[in-house]
Amino acid sequence: MEVYISLLLIGLISGFAAGLFGIGGGVILVPAFSYFFSLKGVPKEIGFKLSVATSLSVIAVSTLFTSGFHILKGKVSVGEILRLMPFILMGSFNPLPFPESIFSERSTKKRPKNFFRSSPETAWEMRT
Repeated sequence: MEVYISLLLIGLISGFAAGLFGIGGGVILVPAFSYFFSLKGVPKEIGFKLSVATSLSVIAVSTLFTSGFHILKGKVSVGEILRLMPFILMGSFNPLPFPESIFSERSTKKRPKNFFRSSPETAWEMRT
């Protein structure tokens, strides 16, 4: 029971800090989730990824509720969203490639086809 109360308090602190200071709640939630997962015996490398995924799911749910409330209040035109939907989907599934100017001519590493489909490891390898 104390775990649930602790998580509730961390959620309240995270929401308060996000509203008051404009910081992302993940700044507080990810380390807190990582700590709680380590208490439950989850290995550290899996616990951190699980913490980030949990934080992103919190963001997704809150975004859906916020969007719904804005639509219900009439502050968002559903017609405009539907007109923009083809472009949103094209950008989501086929993002722009890296501009060539980012890469030096001395680089012998192969660049990814586009930024959003590359892994952080690939980006780090290209940086070094």
